[in-house]
Amino acid sequence: MKFSSVIVSLALFGLVGCQTINFADHVTATPPTGKHKALLVAAAKEKLYDPYSVRDADLSSQLRFPSGVIAYCGRYNAKNALGAYTGREYVMVTFNNGILSGYFPAHAWCKTNQALLRWHRFAELENL
Repeated sequence: MKFSSVIVSLALFGLVGCQTINFADHVTATPPTGKHKALLVAAAKEKLYDPYSVRDADLSSQLRFPSGVIAYCGRYNAKNALGAYTGREYVMVTFNNGILSGYFPAHAWCKTNQALLRWHRFAELENL
Protein backbone atom coordinates (compact mmCIF):
# COMPACT_ATOMS: atom_id res chain seq x y z
CA MET A 1 0.00 0.00 0.00
CA LYS A 2 2.79 2.40 0.90
CA PHE A 3 4.56 1.63 -2.38
CA SER A 4 1.48 2.46 -4.49
CA SER A 5 0.97 5.79 -2.71
CA VAL A 6 4.59 6.71 -3.49
CA ILE A 7 4.04 5.86 -7.17
CA VAL A 8 0.84 7.92 -7.31
CA SER A 9 2.57 10.85 -5.58
CA LEU A 10 5.47 10.73 -8.05
CA ALA A 11 3.10 10.54 -11.01
CA LEU A 12 1.13 13.57 -9.82
CA PHE A 13 4.32 15.49 -9.13
CA GLY A 14 5.53 14.64 -12.63
CA LEU A 15 2.31 15.90 -14.20
CA VAL A 16 2.45 19.16 -12.27
CA GLY A 17 6.05 19.69 -13.40
CA CYS A 18 5.22 19.24 -17.09
CA GLN A 19 4.47 22.38 -19.04
CA THR A 20 3.44 22.87 -22.61
CA ILE A 21 5.30 25.62 -24.44
CA ASN A 22 3.06 27.98 -26.33
CA PHE A 23 5.41 29.31 -29.00
CA ALA A 24 2.96 32.09 -29.93
CA ASP A 25 3.57 33.73 -26.54
CA HIS A 26 7.24 34.18 -27.44
CA VAL A 27 6.99 35.76 -30.90
CA THR A 28 8.76 39.13 -31.13
CA ALA A 29 9.21 41.76 -33.83
CA THR A 30 13.02 41.53 -33.56
CA PRO A 31 14.51 40.62 -36.96
CA PRO A 32 17.26 37.99 -37.33
CA THR A 33 20.76 39.15 -36.44
CA GLY A 34 23.65 39.09 -38.90
CA LYS A 35 25.58 36.70 -36.64
CA HIS A 36 22.68 34.25 -36.48
CA LYS A 37 22.20 34.43 -40.25
CA ALA A 38 25.90 33.67 -40.82
CA LEU A 39 25.71 30.64 -38.52
CA LEU A 40 22.59 29.42 -40.32
CA VAL A 41 24.22 29.74 -43.74
CA ALA A 42 27.16 27.65 -42.50
CA ALA A 43 24.77 25.05 -41.07
CA ALA A 44 22.76 24.93 -44.30
CA LYS A 45 25.94 24.08 -46.21
CA GLU A 46 26.28 21.00 -43.99
CA LYS A 47 22.62 19.96 -43.62
CA LEU A 48 21.12 20.48 -47.08
CA TYR A 49 21.81 18.13 -49.97
CA ASP A 50 22.26 21.02 -52.42
CA PRO A 51 22.56 24.27 -50.46
CA TYR A 52 23.47 26.21 -53.61
CA SER A 53 20.01 25.53 -55.07
CA VAL A 54 18.08 27.24 -52.26
CA ARG A 55 15.40 29.66 -53.38
CA ASP A 56 12.42 31.37 -51.71
CA ALA A 57 14.24 31.45 -48.37
CA ASP A 58 12.70 33.35 -45.46
CA LEU A 59 13.56 33.62 -41.78
CA SER A 60 11.10 34.68 -39.10
CA SER A 61 11.53 37.31 -36.45
CA GLN A 62 12.94 36.01 -33.18
CA LEU A 63 11.06 33.84 -30.74
CA ARG A 64 12.51 34.57 -27.27
CA PHE A 65 12.11 32.24 -24.31
CA PRO A 66 12.64 33.00 -20.59
CA SER A 67 15.59 30.58 -20.51
CA GLY A 68 17.48 32.89 -22.89
CA VAL A 69 17.00 30.62 -25.91
CA ILE A 70 16.30 32.42 -29.18
CA ALA A 71 14.54 30.51 -31.95
CA TYR A 72 13.66 31.21 -35.57
CA CYS A 73 11.35 29.54 -38.04
CA GLY A 74 12.75 29.19 -41.52
CA ARG A 75 11.24 28.24 -44.84
CA TYR A 76 12.98 27.47 -48.12
CA ASN A 77 12.85 25.38 -51.29
CA ALA A 78 15.92 23.37 -52.32
CA LYS A 79 16.84 20.45 -54.55
CA ASN A 80 16.97 16.89 -53.25
CA ALA A 81 19.29 14.02 -54.27
CA LEU A 82 17.32 13.50 -57.50
CA GLY A 83 17.89 17.10 -58.54
CA ALA A 84 14.24 18.10 -58.14
CA TYR A 85 12.91 20.90 -55.98
CA THR A 86 11.14 19.48 -52.93
CA GLY A 87 8.63 22.26 -52.36
CA ARG A 88 8.66 24.58 -49.40
CA GLU A 89 10.30 23.08 -46.30
CA TYR A 90 9.91 24.43 -42.77
CA VAL A 91 12.51 24.29 -40.01
CA MET A 92 12.98 25.64 -36.51
CA VAL A 93 16.44 26.51 -35.26
CA THR A 94 17.47 27.50 -31.75
CA PHE A 95 20.38 29.49 -30.37
CA ASN A 96 21.63 29.35 -26.82
CA ASN A 97 24.29 31.88 -25.74
CA GLY A 98 24.92 32.76 -29.38
CA ILE A 99 25.57 29.14 -30.41
CA LEU A 100 23.37 27.21 -32.81
CA SER A 101 21.97 24.59 -30.43
CA GLY A 102 19.05 22.99 -32.24
CA TYR A 103 17.88 22.13 -35.76
CA PHE A 104 14.35 20.79 -36.15
CA PRO A 105 13.42 20.02 -39.78
CA ALA A 106 9.80 19.66 -40.91
CA HIS A 107 8.67 21.70 -37.91
CA ALA A 108 4.86 21.58 -37.84
CA TRP A 109 4.40 24.67 -35.66
CA CYS A 110 6.32 26.87 -38.09
CA LYS A 111 4.21 25.65 -40.99
CA THR A 112 0.80 25.91 -39.35
CA ASN A 113 1.43 29.27 -37.66
CA GLN A 114 2.99 31.18 -40.55
CA ALA A 115 0.47 34.02 -40.17
CA LEU A 116 1.66 34.74 -36.59
CA LEU A 117 5.23 35.36 -37.70
CA ARG A 118 6.87 38.26 -39.44
CA TRP A 119 9.00 36.88 -42.26
CA HIS A 120 12.26 38.37 -43.58
CA ARG A 121 13.85 37.47 -46.92
CA PHE A 122 16.98 35.35 -46.31
CA ALA A 123 18.99 36.52 -49.31
CA GLU A 124 22.29 35.37 -47.75
CA LEU A 125 21.11 31.77 -48.07
CA GLU A 126 19.70 32.21 -51.58
CA ASN A 127 22.92 33.79 -52.87
CA LEU A 128 25.40 31.03 -52.00
